[in-house]
Amino acid sequence: MKKLFLLIGLMGIVATSCDDFLEEDYTEVHKIWYTSTDGKIVEPFPPVSEGKFGANILSNNYYGSQGIIKFDDEVTTIGASAFAKCGNLKSIILPNSVASIGGVAFINCGSLESITIPNGVTSIGEMAFKSCKSLKSITIPDGVTKIDSETFLECSSLESVSLGNGVTEIGYRAFRECSSLKSVVIPDNVTWVQQEAFIACKELETVTLGSGVTMIGIWAFASCSSLESVYCKATTPPHLETSGFVETFKGCASNCTFYVPTESVSAYKNDDDWRKYADNIVGYDF
Repeated sequence: MKKLFLLIGLMGIVATSCDDFLEEDYTEVHKIWYTSTDGKIVEPFPPVSEGKFGANILSNNYYGSQGIIKFDDEVTTIGASAFAKCGNLKSIILPNSVASIGGVAFINCGSLESITIPNGVTSIGEMAFKSCKSLKSITIPDGVTKIDSETFLECSSLESVSLGNGVTEIGYRAFRECSSLKSVVIPDNVTWVQQEAFIACKELETVTLGSGVTMIGIWAFASCSSLESVYCKATTPPHLETSGFVETFKGCASNCTFYVPTESVSAYKNDDDWRKYADNIVGYDF
């Protein structure tokens, strides 16, 4: 009997030591933290392979008010469809080792309210956050160079967007129907705002276009019915893609004012693309 108790005791010591070792061996780059709406685990979208995260999942548990997914190595990517249709996902913190977020990674995560995107992320795929209707704010790191097509399409609760200085292009329908967005500042490095990028952002009141913008696509800001102020920092009027009745700012507030560099007022008013807005163009010292 004594031998049995001794054996059980030793097994407990070994188990405890192994657990402690594993805990000590994990760093923040081996874990993804999250919360769910129902206090239950969030299952990554199958099939779950090493390529989806750059590492293998060892465990996925919910402790009190927080879920933790543990991996056997650094998490370097959030692959395509990694958390697609995870309807109970409420918030998620990605480890600092993540460098890319794949296409449709969080598509249709309708309860997702917040996500922390690490500064090392350099790419975010198409439709990555499409129809995340509870997402309230997003900060894009400086390493990301493009907001891809439909990345935030139909994020109807999105109120705040901070675009990194490395962004050079805003893709097709990137923020379409983000109906709670009130203002947006497009960095100076952006050269192209693509077709329908902000169409039907009905609460959008103020837009600042960076000094590097040279092209704005068809209907890029159409049906932004609350848009009253557009600050265009480019000294040379950007080209506005139009076709017949299709206009870049069609359906915006009738009293929308376009603030342009003071020295460029004449250039804007006489430009073929901008002359239709001539009465609403005024000089501004940026």
